Formats: sequence, C-alpha cells, structure tokens
Amino acid sequence: MSQQVNEPVPSPLKAQGIYGYRTGAQLTTAGKAGVIFPSEARITGTYNSDEMFNPTARGVRLNLVIDPTGPATGTYAMVVQVPDMVSGGVWKTLFGTLATGVTGNGTGAVSGAFLTVYPGLTGIADAGAANGPVTINQHLGPRWRVQVITTLDTLTFTVGGNYLL
Repeated sequence: MSQQVNEPVPSPLKAQGIYGYRTGAQLTTAGKAGVIFPSEARITGTYNSDEMFNPTARGVRLNLVIDPTGPATGTYAMVVQVPDMVSGGVWKTLFGTLATGVTGNGTGAVSGAFLTVYPGLTGIADAGAANGPVTINQHLGPRWRVQVITTLDTLTFTVGGNYLL
C-alpha cells in the first residue's frame, strides 16, 4: 500500500540514545506518532534515534523544540543520517546541520527550529534558528535516523517529524 498523504513519522523504538538518561517516569510524548525524541532533560552528549524506515515519502520535516519550562542551558545541533552500505552500514550525515551552537534560553518562550530534507529544495521560508532555516536538497531514502548533539549542561528538548510526499 502506498502513502497518499503527508503523515507523522512513526515513533522509533526505545534507543539507548533516547532513554539512556532518565530523570523520572516516562513522559506522555514517548511512543506518540510524530515524536522521535520525547521531551525530557538530557545531559551533554550525542543522542541517536533508532533506525527509521521510510515507506514511500520523498522527504521529512523535523522540528526540534526547546522546552520553555525545563532546563535550557545548553546548545544543540541536529542532523539526519543515512547508512552507507558500502562501508558496512556506517551512519553518514547528510550535508546540513540544524542550528549548531544555538543556545536554549529557558525563559518561558518555546524556541527551536525546522530541518527539512526534500529533493529540489533551494531554500524555504520555514521558521528557523538564529542561522536561518535549514533545508537539505536530497531524497530521504528508505533508511535514516536523527542525531542530536547537546553541550553545556542540560537541555530539555523534543524532536518531531512528518514525512513529506
């Protein structure tokens, strides 16, 4: 059966990178369609989602949101990775990084940015981070994952996504 409309990315499995640091009970966003990383405080580190399978979509739009009420003293960078089958499945980053070095403010206002992977993009008017919206002019491919790198203490964030036809 083929995909007929844009739809939320199915929630991935409980990867070590997502759930390796727990501060309490599982949050309600965990396991919800469209949520790749549920909202929770994470310490400095690299967080990889589980591998995701793209059924028929050409691309994906990811939204990284800094929680306005949680810890937000760190910086973040978000990338999309695909496996390189020639080198034995090593994950390679698609050219384009979301908001490297942008700091969460924790002032009560929601902050964050979009990253869009879609063939034929040359720049779109998404709400972006301080360095502007990020668009990657490539086909997403059948296998992919999201990587978020945080620095400088603790950062509470969520990553959600929608497949784009």
